[in-house]
Amino acid sequence: MTTIEHFEALRDTLEGDFFFDKLHRVIYSTDASAYKQEPLAVAYPKNKEDIKKIIHFAKQQKISVIPRTAGTSLAGQVVGDGIIVDVSKYLTEIVELNVLFQSLYGWWNGRKQCLRFAFYTLWKYPRPFISS
Repeated sequence: MTTIEHFEALRDTLEGDFFFDKLHRVIYSTDASAYKQEPLAVAYPKNKEDIKKIIHFAKQQKISVIPRTAGTSLAGQVVGDGIIVDVSKYLTEIVELNVLFQSLYGWWNGRKQCLRFAFYTLWKYPRPFISS
């Protein structure tokens, strides 16, 4: 059984934020669906090391990890009684721009993604973006 002391120890090792108070648990107990289940804790990792620590902790404590970011669920997939890991707060930056291979890598919505097609299109066909 995971205790408050276990959560406090994990919180002290993370660079990001880690909450297990009632307010954060209630906020993350629902998504856009009709489902509701209060998680044990909510984490906002700042880097890959934080994510590794959270996964390692969850494995040791036999707790589920529920990844969450903008638009991740409309049908109850991101509610549960584990640790909610919301990566949309800190992991939102470009980490590599490779002109030779015409690719752009970055952390968007918590995933390192390659935007090769978008970068290629903008590189070859630059144009102003106009909204109407």
